[in-house]
Amino acid sequence: MKKILPTIYPPITSYPSVAGTVGIMMLYTDYKHWFCENFIQLYVNKHNELKIYDYKCPFITAINHNEKLKKLSPYMVLEFIKELINTNSFLWYFLDRYYVNKDNPNNRHYLHNTMIYGYDDNEKLIYICDFFGANNQFEYGTISYRDFILATKSIDKNNLFYYGMSHLLVQEKIDVFPYKLKLETILQQLSDYKKSINTTATEDALQEIEFGNGKWGLSIYPWLADKIANFDDDSSRINPRLLYILCDHKRAMIYRINFLAEQKLLPLNIQLLERMQKALDISTGILNMALKYNITRQRNILKRLEEQVYNLMIFDDEVTEEFIDILKKHNE
Repeated sequence: MKKILPTIYPPITSYPSVAGTVGIMMLYTDYKHWFCENFIQLYVNKHNELKIYDYKCPFITAINHNEKLKKLSPYMVLEFIKELINTNSFLWYFLDRYYVNKDNPNNRHYLHNTMIYGYDDNEKLIYICDFFGANNQFEYGTISYRDFILATKSIDKNNLFYYGMSHLLVQEKIDVFPYKLKLETILQQLSDYKKSINTTATEDALQEIEFGNGKWGLSIYPWLADKIANFDDDSSRINPRLLYILCDHKRAMIYRINFLAEQKLLPLNIQLLERMQKALDISTGILNMALKYNITRQRNILKRLEEQVYNLMIFDDEVTEEFIDILKKHNE
């Protein structure tokens, strides 16, 4: 038997858990409306991690199976996964990355939450999405039944943090449907982003950044520039995810502008679209510069990186103000 659940490549890919879920939900127009109201804010949490802020998605329910997994052999886990997929459920499951990303020459044993969305008994394959290859790019791929069982055997069942599985149910009929975005919500989020505040954050989010001691919106740029300026360990590498997130943020903005035009909620503004594309190009240039530093360790790159981060902040401030003005004029 073979069953592969539908999914599409998501516009944001910095975190696999977010990317995989967005790839599922982008099949639904209602979710696209919700997506465009969210993923606007950037913030630094109490763990000193840069993230794109999103509110809890009302369209998804996660059901945990940790206790049941303790009683199952690796082979029975595989069969259980197939049963859940047959009910049209996507799954998240911790797997040993050594068996998932075998094409990476720097591969090692560690556990990572991986999305599972299909299986094929004839080819003996499990369909997954995660980071793959030497560059750890988010991709859709497969793992053989044999490697899946080996990846499962590596898990310590007593480690509850890493030994777990949940499946996602997409809610097709709930109170919020049909979901239509509000331009005033996007306007509020953009205004907060520009002011480096968040007036709509949930209590859970505020706790994650220690009740306002973290960074919101444009204030993440000085934080990032300072992080680069004080990067004095030649043996370490710049975490590229910090800069992938900047790229994701701009991609989400471009998607938002296009979607608003497609839904006839806002006239397509070519100049704004081109300006946002330039912001993405600058972000991509910063990312590539960081990757070059990780290879060459040329110290002069760090100074250029710091300068470019500040340049992006100035440009981002300008283009965000342009987006705000367009929304305000449309709402008059």
